[in-house]
Amino acid sequence: MEGRIEINPKILAGKPIIRGIKAAIIYAERLVENEEVYPIIVK
Repeated sequence: MEGRIEINPKILAGKPIIRGIKAAIIYAERLVENEEVYPIIVK
């Protein structure tokens, strides 16, 4: 992953720039790995 994700405050206001589809998926996984998901029950 090293070198695949760059965060630079001068580019895109500091938002991550990700090179490669696999790197993007791994980044997204790490971003939400501690999130809790609750089902929405529609009656």
